Amino acid sequence: TKQKEALRRSVDAGQIPHAQMFLGIEGSAALPMALAFAAYVMCDDPKDGDSCGTCPNCSKVRKAMHPDVHFVYPVPNISGTPALSTSYISPWRSFLEQNPYGDLNFWTDVLEAPQKQLNISRAESHQILSDLSLKSYQGGYKMMIIWLPEFMHSATANAFLKILEEPPDHTLFVLVCADAEAVIGTIISRCQVLNIPPFTEDELIQVLTGKFELAEENASEIALMAGGSLSEALRIYQGGEAAYATFFMNWLRNCYSGDPLHLYDDMMVFQGLGKAGQRNMMSFALSIFRGSLLHRYEGPSQMPSNQEEVMEFIRKFSKLMEVDRVMELSKMISEAHYELERNIHPPLVFLQLSLQLRTVLKKNYG
Repeated sequence: TKQKEALRRSVDAGQIPHAQMFLGIEGSAALPMALAFAAYVMCDDPKDGDSCGTCPNCSKVRKAMHPDVHFVYPVPNISGTPALSTSYISPWRSFLEQNPYGDLNFWTDVLEAPQKQLNISRAESHQILSDLSLKSYQGGYKMMIIWLPEFMHSATANAFLKILEEPPDHTLFVLVCADAEAVIGTIISRCQVLNIPPFTEDELIQVLTGKFELAEENASEIALMAGGSLSEALRIYQGGEAAYATFFMNWLRNCYSGDPLHLYDDMMVFQGLGKAGQRNMMSFALSIFRGSLLHRYEGPSQMPSNQEEVMEFIRKFSKLMEVDRVMELSKMISEAHYELERNIHPPLVFLQLSLQLRTVLKKNYG
């Protein structure tokens, strides 16, 4: 690709920008590209514009064990304990080994912390300085790969900006970002931005039919839903509608009950779905609302799901599904979907939608 070629030329010419941002949606090739770039910079014997893949340095980068390649990523906040990436290096290595195309949702699964709020804490900026103050083990570059810098605490972002303005010698920063609007502009202005394109539908189909031996018709349907995200395609493949069903049903129950703590937990899970997941969850919600209406007026033959748990939920939920209520609910979901596409902050969109749904679900249409 042209992105890979640009990186190769910068290394070969010895003119590597000290700070780069690899900008791509969650589930794109942005993180694997950063790892490949690190391997090429550190490789003992690069050939034909690529790292050799077999030398000790390549092996160490691949395993996230290279002493000159450091990582920063969002981690849980635990009361009384500094939230540092180094404390979670083992699960991070598992994450990279299992699915380097993974998104925040997959990372929280690896951490086994689905209800925890993740961020890059203020303490992390001190750790960055500490890591980069050391001499390079190999006598060459030191590299810091920061995955999802949009999760930086504001104090961390300001401290990191000072590091970017006066970087240590022979230090390279690669920021792997999915949402540039959530990163302070002065950080972006210090970086050379490399746009990593989403996967095409054909590329996703090739992965699903090749690696997972999925029928092309099914692969095409998943690729269309995945929005260019390989992690989202794999989530749909592995769970089908179950990837959204449990969350949706619990969320709707919480909307009806109005429990603020449960709605807050739902909001954080929704944020972690990533853009493609959020869009697909909204589409799933619309299908359930409309399916419930059809079930009420046209019978079980119109059930929009094969999952027994979902079908039972629809049977019960359809009692609330007057035409006017479904029209209001569907309009709200569509408006929330539009706001997400306009990059309005997902937690705010979700919270507002939750409160609106509660009002409509409680409304008397009799």
